[in-house]
Amino acid sequence: MLRHLNIALCILMLFFAVVQYNDPDRLLWITIYTASATAAGLVGFFPQQTAKTSILALYFLAIIASIGTTFFFWPQTPKFWYQEVWWNNETVREGIGMMIVTIILVVTFMSVWCENKRIANSTEMKQKRLKH
Repeated sequence: MLRHLNIALCILMLFFAVVQYNDPDRLLWITIYTASATAAGLVGFFPQQTAKTSILALYFLAIIASIGTTFFFWPQTPKFWYQEVWWNNETVREGIGMMIVTIILVVTFMSVWCENKRIANSTEMKQKRLKH
Protein backbone atom coordinates (compact mmCIF):
# COMPACT_ATOMS: atom_id res chain seq x y z
CA MET A 1 0.00 0.00 0.00
CA LEU A 2 2.70 2.50 0.95
CA ARG A 3 4.61 1.49 -2.15
CA HIS A 4 1.69 2.45 -4.39
CA LEU A 5 1.12 5.67 -2.47
CA ASN A 6 4.75 6.70 -2.97
CA ILE A 7 4.57 5.92 -6.69
CA ALA A 8 1.42 8.07 -6.96
CA LEU A 9 3.14 10.89 -5.05
CA CYS A 10 6.15 10.59 -7.36
CA ILE A 11 3.91 10.99 -10.41
CA LEU A 12 2.09 13.92 -8.79
CA MET A 13 5.33 15.75 -8.04
CA LEU A 14 6.64 15.12 -11.55
CA PHE A 15 3.43 16.72 -12.83
CA PHE A 16 4.04 19.67 -10.49
CA ALA A 17 7.56 20.00 -11.91
CA VAL A 18 6.32 19.92 -15.51
CA VAL A 19 3.75 22.69 -15.00
CA GLN A 20 6.52 25.02 -13.77
CA TYR A 21 7.74 25.53 -17.35
CA ASN A 22 6.36 29.10 -17.55
CA ASP A 23 7.21 30.16 -13.99
CA PRO A 24 9.80 32.96 -13.71
CA ASP A 25 11.77 30.95 -11.12
CA ARG A 26 11.08 27.59 -12.76
CA LEU A 27 14.54 26.12 -12.18
CA LEU A 28 14.14 26.44 -8.41
CA TRP A 29 10.68 24.86 -8.36
CA ILE A 30 11.43 22.17 -10.92
CA THR A 31 14.41 21.19 -8.77
CA ILE A 32 12.37 21.17 -5.54
CA TYR A 33 9.49 19.19 -7.04
CA THR A 34 11.80 16.77 -8.87
CA ALA A 35 13.76 16.13 -5.67
CA SER A 36 10.59 15.22 -3.78
CA ALA A 37 9.44 13.10 -6.76
CA THR A 38 12.77 11.29 -6.66
CA ALA A 39 12.46 10.70 -2.91
CA ALA A 40 8.97 9.23 -3.30
CA GLY A 41 9.92 7.29 -6.43
CA LEU A 42 12.91 5.64 -4.80
CA VAL A 43 10.76 4.47 -1.90
CA GLY A 44 7.96 3.41 -4.25
CA PHE A 45 10.06 1.49 -6.76
CA PHE A 46 12.90 0.28 -4.50
CA PRO A 47 11.43 -0.11 -0.99
CA GLN A 48 13.90 -2.72 0.27
CA GLN A 49 16.95 -0.86 -1.03
CA THR A 50 15.86 2.37 0.66
CA ALA A 51 15.06 0.67 3.99
CA LYS A 52 18.42 1.46 5.53
CA THR A 53 19.24 3.57 8.55
CA SER A 54 21.48 5.86 6.48
CA ILE A 55 18.67 6.48 3.99
CA LEU A 56 16.29 7.10 6.89
CA ALA A 57 18.70 9.74 8.22
CA LEU A 58 18.85 11.41 4.78
CA TYR A 59 15.07 11.56 4.59
CA PHE A 60 14.96 13.02 8.09
CA LEU A 61 17.45 15.73 7.10
CA ALA A 62 15.40 16.43 3.97
CA ILE A 63 12.30 16.90 6.15
CA ILE A 64 14.15 19.35 8.41
CA ALA A 65 15.34 21.32 5.35
CA SER A 66 11.85 21.23 3.88
CA ILE A 67 10.27 22.51 7.09
CA GLY A 68 12.75 25.38 7.15
CA THR A 69 12.04 26.18 3.51
CA THR A 70 8.30 25.98 4.17
CA PHE A 71 8.65 28.61 6.90
CA PHE A 72 10.66 30.77 4.49
CA PHE A 73 7.94 30.52 1.81
CA TRP A 74 5.01 30.56 4.25
CA PRO A 75 2.26 32.72 2.71
CA GLN A 76 1.82 36.09 4.41
CA THR A 77 -1.46 36.74 2.64
CA PRO A 78 -4.52 36.46 4.90
CA LYS A 79 -6.79 33.49 4.17
CA PHE A 80 -4.24 32.06 1.74
CA TRP A 81 -6.10 28.74 1.69
CA TYR A 82 -9.05 30.29 -0.18
CA GLN A 83 -9.01 29.41 -3.85
CA GLU A 84 -9.51 33.00 -5.00
CA VAL A 85 -6.36 33.94 -3.06
CA TRP A 86 -3.96 31.17 -4.09
CA TRP A 87 -5.27 31.04 -7.65
CA ASN A 88 -4.09 34.61 -8.27
CA ASN A 89 -1.06 34.87 -5.97
CA GLU A 90 2.27 33.30 -6.97
CA THR A 91 3.89 33.59 -3.53
CA VAL A 92 0.94 31.85 -1.89
CA ARG A 93 1.18 28.99 -4.40
CA GLU A 94 4.91 28.68 -3.66
CA GLY A 95 4.22 28.44 0.07
CA ILE A 96 1.52 25.84 -0.46
CA GLY A 97 3.87 23.96 -2.79
CA MET A 98 6.45 23.74 -0.01
CA MET A 99 3.78 22.52 2.40
CA ILE A 100 2.95 19.74 -0.07
CA VAL A 101 6.64 18.86 -0.49
CA THR A 102 7.03 18.62 3.28
CA ILE A 103 4.01 16.34 3.59
CA ILE A 104 5.35 14.09 0.82
CA LEU A 105 8.75 13.86 2.50
CA VAL A 106 7.07 12.91 5.78
CA VAL A 107 5.12 10.17 3.96
CA THR A 108 8.31 8.86 2.34
CA PHE A 109 10.12 8.94 5.70
CA MET A 110 7.31 6.98 7.34
CA SER A 111 7.36 4.50 4.45
CA VAL A 112 11.10 3.93 4.86
CA TRP A 113 10.62 3.63 8.62
CA CYS A 114 7.89 1.00 8.19
CA GLU A 115 9.88 -0.96 5.60
CA ASN A 116 12.95 -0.83 7.85
CA LYS A 117 10.90 -2.23 10.76
CA ARG A 118 9.32 -4.89 8.55
CA ILE A 119 12.73 -6.11 7.37
CA ALA A 120 14.10 -6.05 10.93
CA ASN A 121 11.14 -8.09 12.21
CA SER A 122 11.46 -10.53 9.33
CA THR A 123 15.17 -11.01 10.02
CA GLU A 124 14.49 -11.46 13.73
CA MET A 125 11.85 -14.12 13.03
CA LYS A 126 14.24 -16.01 10.74
CA GLN A 127 16.94 -15.96 13.41
CA LYS A 128 14.51 -17.31 16.03
CA ARG A 129 13.51 -20.16 13.72
CA LEU A 130 17.15 -21.06 13.10
CA LYS A 131 17.84 -21.24 16.85
CA HIS A 132 15.03 -23.73 17.41
